[in-house]
Amino acid sequence: MLFLENISSILLGIHLVTAIVSLIALLAAFSYIVLASNKDWKTGVKASILGAWGYIVTFVLGLLIYPVFRVKVRAADFDKVRPWATGIFEVKEHIGAIALFAAIAVIVLAGSTNDKSEDNRKKLFTFLVSTVTLVFVIKFIAGFVLTVLNRM
Repeated sequence: MLFLENISSILLGIHLVTAIVSLIALLAAFSYIVLASNKDWKTGVKASILGAWGYIVTFVLGLLIYPVFRVKVRAADFDKVRPWATGIFEVKEHIGAIALFAAIAVIVLAGSTNDKSEDNRKKLFTFLVSTVTLVFVIKFIAGFVLTVLNRM
């Protein structure tokens, strides 16, 4: 019996729900802070906090279900039949680990960043939100592709 194997399906479902909420929040934050011509900084910061916390929760849930994935999916299927899928997974996880620090920085900076903040602080915050959003979109798509492959 693997660690948390008996509840891995439940954790996977929660992982999916938090990923969807995070994706929506990060895309909203990106829209409010980067894309909007009439910037709504306060709403963008709130959305970025939700998205960053969602990123962290999704990341931790992924860590919890990893042992089951490692044995039941990766070793049993991907490594043998689809080694390129293992490569996609590894890239997804490596960029995700790096962006984890950016998500933490978003939360830390959010409390001291507002529409009246100095330009450099706003630029850094915008860069971090953009980075976390881009990485999360890539991770979401890769996770979807890997899940579809696993079901085939």
